Amino acid sequence: MKPVEKAARVYQQEPCGRTFSKDLEAHLLHGIVCNTPESFVMARYVMRGWDYDQVCDSHYNPTNFKNHDCLHVFLAAGDLKDFFTFPHKSVKWVSFERGNKLRYYPYDQLKELCTHSIIPPMSYHVTSSELTVS
Repeated sequence: MKPVEKAARVYQQEPCGRTFSKDLEAHLLHGIVCNTPESFVMARYVMRGWDYDQVCDSHYNPTNFKNHDCLHVFLAAGDLKDFFTFPHKSVKWVSFERGNKLRYYPYDQLKELCTHSIIPPMSYHVTSSELTVS
């Protein structure tokens, strides 16, 4: 099964407020979608200082938003190494949800872990992921 198919399957396995198609559309319009044979990631630029609801709402996109300091990974499946080598602006932080709690990690530290360490491929929806970074 391709990573994009694993990612879409999360919407069938867990209660989600929107469909995979709606969230994909939001990230195509206002974020980043990385889809390779080895990985699938939907992410968007946010501010670490934003409220939880603003960071986690894939449709929240203020028109005056220019200064971002964080990439929020909304959904990921497969090898995250591809995401960090995918063309995008690096930022200070990467965020994702685990157990309905927003987590922040330094971008460079997470990039190092994902591109130089052996991390098993995963499929998770960030609202219930079990990604652990130490």
